[in-house]
Amino acid sequence: YLHKGMLLSSLGLHADAILVFNQGLKIAPNHSLALFHKGMCLESQNNYGDALAFYDAALESSPDNFDIMIKKGDLLLKMNKFKNSLECYDKALELDPNFFYVSLHNGKLLLIQCFDRLLSFNPSNIGALLHKAKIFSKLGSRENAINYFEKVLSINNNHIDALSGKALNLFNLQKFNEEISLFDKIL
Repeated sequence: YLHKGMLLSSLGLHADAILVFNQGLKIAPNHSLALFHKGMCLESQNNYGDALAFYDAALESSPDNFDIMIKKGDLLLKMNKFKNSLECYDKALELDPNFFYVSLHNGKLLLIQCFDRLLSFNPSNIGALLHKAKIFSKLGSRENAINYFEKVLSINNNHIDALSGKALNLFNLQKFNEEISLFDKIL
């Protein structure tokens, strides 16, 4: 069941894969890899709450599984649960202190916290808003990035870095009409 579900998932047939994982989980309800891969299918369907529950169940069966811990941290990041995401990445670093990806994400999340502190003193600090937007963009958190680029633009509606950063994130979200209007403004 596991391999068939993984194959279906890799083909983008997530709903079918979930059905196969369900069959396997009837036989072995605590199979960490089946739980994990079902969670990934649910995440692919943007069903983040259920995906998180399956990652947690997989970690109950296999608490030291580095890959599951990373995937859970990534999902929490998508869900804007930065503190929880950082906790997952810290746990992953305990499991493998040499994994660069985790260190990089931890650094970016810590920078976000630093910029939050700066913004608590001055919510109109363009530098902090812009850098926070760029970090979200690098983390793949497109909606958050756009939100912070828009905050910069509300202060300075011709800020070239904010305009181009917002346009790039709109492109990644395939919101091409909005992107074109920003490029018209840039040009």
